[in-house]
Amino acid sequence: MKHFAESTAAALDFNAVTIAPNYGRLTRDPLNLAISAGELVMIGVSDLGHGSTFADVAGGMIPAASGKVSVLGQVWSQLNTSATYQLRGRIGRLLTRGRWYEGMTILETILLPQLHHTQRSRIELRREATASARHFGLPGIPTTDHRQMSNSDLQRAGCVRAFLGSPPLLLLEEPLLDAPADMLSPLANACLKAMYRGAAILWLTCQNEQLRNLKIPATRRYMASAGEFAELGI
Repeated sequence: MKHFAESTAAALDFNAVTIAPNYGRLTRDPLNLAISAGELVMIGVSDLGHGSTFADVAGGMIPAASGKVSVLGQVWSQLNTSATYQLRGRIGRLLTRGRWYEGMTILETILLPQLHHTQRSRIELRREATASARHFGLPGIPTTDHRQMSNSDLQRAGCVRAFLGSPPLLLLEEPLLDAPADMLSPLANACLKAMYRGAAILWLTCQNEQLRNLKIPATRRYMASAGEFAELGI
């Protein structure tokens, strides 16, 4: 599959990356992976924790012990605190089951990253989030506490939060976890729309049937298993 947008630099680049053992694991050998604008790369992982480690390293939450991780041309290890937060504000991340904040409604948690990192008004963001919520199968933005929602609806709300603001990089951890079958189509369409505008997407899953599902518009697919990292020929 061709890229939907061309870029001279990778939107996400792992260059000979290893991490300290206490942080988890990526691969047995140093990891090399570059994802360009307009690409969706899937990585099959052994479990949810392994996927979270990949996303944490990509998002600058876990430092590289060796090698470099860069996002949108900026190397995490070379950034000061202010620049780090600014760069994270350009990443849309779907966390496993959302990891919603205690004491905050779903609505506030969805809007929080954009309110913190952009100058967009609450009214504008709420309008975009409402349209996105309906796209993902919700009647509107949930205004309740996360403990009052089903796991499948939390997953839909997590997608709304990840895609809000058209981020140039998306990190999706097991995006179809607990989701009904009708979730695949709106998620795939949202990914295609993001790819057409030039976003790069990293999709992490421990479900083999998803990794090989051709309805997901992946440009490349990899398996990280037993410390190895290999591209799948699908």
